[in-house]
Amino acid sequence: MLFVGGVVLAVAAALGAWVAVNMQPVDSSNGEFVEVEVPVGASIQQVASILTAKDLIRSDLVFVLLAKLSSARIEAGTHEISPSMSTADIIHRLNSASKSTFQITILPEMTMLDIKDLFIKYDFSSAEVNTALTKTYNHPLLASKPSELDLEGYIFPDTYEMRKQDNLETLLEMTFDNLYDRLETDGSLALINSKDLTIHQALTLSSIVGKEAPEDQDQKIIAGVFWNRLNIDMPLGSDVTFKYAYKMGYCGVDSPDCASAWNTRIHAGLPPGPISNMKYSTLQATLNPTASEFYYFVAGDDGIIHYATTEDQHHANVYQYCSVQCQ
Repeated sequence: MLFVGGVVLAVAAALGAWVAVNMQPVDSSNGEFVEVEVPVGASIQQVASILTAKDLIRSDLVFVLLAKLSSARIEAGTHEISPSMSTADIIHRLNSASKSTFQITILPEMTMLDIKDLFIKYDFSSAEVNTALTKTYNHPLLASKPSELDLEGYIFPDTYEMRKQDNLETLLEMTFDNLYDRLETDGSLALINSKDLTIHQALTLSSIVGKEAPEDQDQKIIAGVFWNRLNIDMPLGSDVTFKYAYKMGYCGVDSPDCASAWNTRIHAGLPPGPISNMKYSTLQATLNPTASEFYYFVAGDDGIIHYATTEDQHHANVYQYCSVQCQ
């Protein structure tokens, strides 16, 4: 029994020594970093294989055992790993805090105030945010934007991947490229031109449509209502515009009496610029409206939008369907 126990101890010692050796760096003198891309949903074994292929670990088995013993949560994304790092160091580096890239998601219907708050939550300083948002960008998407206006409506919603060394100016250029490429690719830019619109005007009207009709199925009809009004120089009459003016400090009252150029209750035509960003589908709905004879609509207490051709019909709809929301 002593002999068997001694053999077990010897095997355990040899195994421990083997593990210790295979936890060491592949090349402790090589301090250069290699980019390692960990796919979404990759298993620990798959990650081990990726590291082995790049000659960054000595043993797949040791990496897998140590990762499982330490309950490691390896994050998908791009990581920078050096051959001078031990297996334990590599496992630690594969956590999200050490990734060389990160993602920022910009949601639809965000205003500039919302976007500023978002950037600060991603640890950009107020100075960095202000610098990026007030910079003059030479981009075709912005060619028709009045110089006195900010980037409201132009920061296109999507998920963007950034490197840690990237600044916010890089991100904003990415959002401009994203939207402009879509406009060019699917013919929307040509459609904007054919309607005798500028990109700025198209984004402005689309932002109002998006705020008035969050559901896609209503947007084309509401866009048609607004086009009908624009065609006869009738004010758009959109409550979301005076609410935006109040939120941004362009007027002191949250009411249809708001004395601001942004208030389409009292001013005909489009407001000076967009009131938020919007989904691309909203822009497409605005450029491809449903033809109708409607000039009015109201969102009822029943959650349905009710349309009307005449003012009398509209008042009847408000009386019948909007006793709560329209107070």
